Amino acid sequence: EERLEYCKICTNRKMTMKQGLVCGLTNALADFDGSCKDFNRDDEAEQIEFERKMAATGDYETGDPIDYKKNKKVGAIIFVIGSLITLVTHLYIDDLGVAIVTYGTIIYGASQYYRGMQQEKIAKQRENRKG
Repeated sequence: EERLEYCKICTNRKMTMKQGLVCGLTNALADFDGSCKDFNRDDEAEQIEFERKMAATGDYETGDPIDYKKNKKVGAIIFVIGSLITLVTHLYIDDLGVAIVTYGTIIYGASQYYRGMQQEKIAKQRENRKG
């Protein structure tokens, strides 16, 4: 699995119907420990793979597909606003319908914040690989 992560962003990669992703130099599956001596980074493929991973985190419709800082910030704001409205609702209003909406706001804010946290992990892994 870790080897495949390198192969996905290598210019030497080749896709075959029989084996899937293989090395274009050896026509074989990845067979190296740690790092490949023939690895040649494909910056465009790496960017596409990064954006795909970022977009795949969390709920597809919650937040920004790749901006983890925005997701964390907006998620925290929505969560706090939802919490305050819920508090006020419980103190002054006895309408269950309004309370359900405020709980939804809290859940939406938390899920957007969580998506931002997941995206931040992916972004940091990418930074660590680049060195």
